[in-house]
Amino acid sequence: MNRNLWRIYWPPLAWAALLFIQSSIPNLSSPVKITKWDDKWIHAVIYLPLGFLLMRSLKQTHSHRSTPSLLLITFLLGTTYGISDELHQYFVPGRFSDWRDAVADAIGVVLGCIIYIKARTMNSRLTRFDT
Repeated sequence: MNRNLWRIYWPPLAWAALLFIQSSIPNLSSPVKITKWDDKWIHAVIYLPLGFLLMRSLKQTHSHRSTPSLLLITFLLGTTYGISDELHQYFVPGRFSDWRDAVADAIGVVLGCIIYIKARTMNSRLTRFDT
């Protein structure tokens, strides 16, 4: 990978590695137990940065593509990673693989994309007012 691509893609790769390390910890239980859906919220929240970072990296390297196509690519990449992470957890002692966690991961990826798009739109509006 050339230096420029590494500079652009290291943040989502580092976040994915952090998720992998976290999912490799045996017998890890959720720190929050308020509702039965706490685990799903946590999945969505920890996958949100992955969606944001992937979308940002793809926008930098594929600026010619439309935002909806980049959103789709980010969704597919992030969701595939979430599914692979659930499969990985199946083999970790004391961890469980749950399709609902993968759905929560996908929701987090989409939310990250939406936040990126909104932030980029707000930034471009603010930039226009500065000139």
